[in-house]
Amino acid sequence: MEFHDPEVRRLRDVGARCTAEGRHELALEAFQQGVTVARKRAPDLVAAMTVNLCGALRRCNRVEEALRRLGPLFREDDTPARVLLVAYFEEAALLADYELTEAALNSLLEAEKLLPKISQQGFELAAGLETMFGVVASDLGFHEKARAHFESALNAYERVDDPGHASLALKNIGATCEEMGQMDEAEVFFRRSLDLAKKHQNLERAAIAATDLALFLLRRARPSDAEESAHEATLLADRHGDPEIRTEAWKAMREIARRRGNPLGAEACDRRLAEIERGTIGDYPVPPRASEASPDGPAH
Repeated sequence: MEFHDPEVRRLRDVGARCTAEGRHELALEAFQQGVTVARKRAPDLVAAMTVNLCGALRRCNRVEEALRRLGPLFREDDTPARVLLVAYFEEAALLADYELTEAALNSLLEAEKLLPKISQQGFELAAGLETMFGVVASDLGFHEKARAHFESALNAYERVDDPGHASLALKNIGATCEEMGQMDEAEVFFRRSLDLAKKHQNLERAAIAATDLALFLLRRARPSDAEESAHEATLLADRHGDPEIRTEAWKAMREIARRRGNPLGAEACDRRLAEIERGTIGDYPVPPRASEASPDGPAH
């Protein structure tokens, strides 16, 4: 939804930033102010801010109040469909906190009814909503439902020729299969995610997918295979240059070295991680040096 009022938008952004930083009481205060300001200046944004507020209430363990505030949104005819969808997601999470699994599932089913209407606005939006639905369902333990939505997201991303997000959808399906104990199938999807990213030369996505695969193989107690994938992940991540992606890849390599009883390898990873940290200025990475193109140093 477009937050057209600048003050409401500012408070929404402050709340979102505090939430990301784990400062939930401050986020709650920002969203409460946002609802108050929206009532005075932008009544059409009250519902959206209320959903944000309810999320903050849940994270502050004020579940009953959150459920009470959500209630009117379901009864009002003018609540935008996208806002209503997120409200049902929030209600499902709140009910799950009370271990009311059947009621939480019913909230997800109500949200599902809104998908066709919203999805008419475009395949990219549809894919994003399917992904969001899959994440919520997975978090609540409805893994079969989560997989179905991740597969719908994959189909939508393929229709709009978006291999980057398609790779992510494949990874999500793989992770869901792992949650359901379908390990062989999970590995297939993790590898497909990596292969698709490499095929389209998407270094960012390929580095992340290789790291995901390495950690999956480590969880499967296959450290040798995990090390091979982690090595590929570090090469891809160093080529891409983003410090966060590089850090995750080298952390995976370090964990594998430790599991394999290789202290020298773990120490080498620690040195590389220190280099990555020193090579970051604020939020912006400096271009990687030639010696960082390979964990073995420059070719001679």
